Amino acid sequence: MCSPGKEWLSVAEAAGEAGCTDGWLRLLLGKNRQEWTKAGRCWKVGERAWALHRDLVKEIAGGLSARSLGRRETKKTPRKKGR
Repeated sequence: MCSPGKEWLSVAEAAGEAGCTDGWLRLLLGKNRQEWTKAGRCWKVGERAWALHRDLVKEIAGGLSARSLGRRETKKTPRKKGR
């Protein structure tokens, strides 16, 4: 895990702190990249490496738990076979 005073986190560190996988965080990053970069909340540091601000990671973590709880409560119908 990263140090508490560190402002910028790698995707792996951010995923660990947010409680999600790297892949899920990269998916969110892909969808919100323009908005987050314009706001100065993330920036590209290499060909595939990104740095995310700690405040953004906290916001993502809060959104993940709220979305997960809502999805679990509403989705109670079983999937149809053959899809």
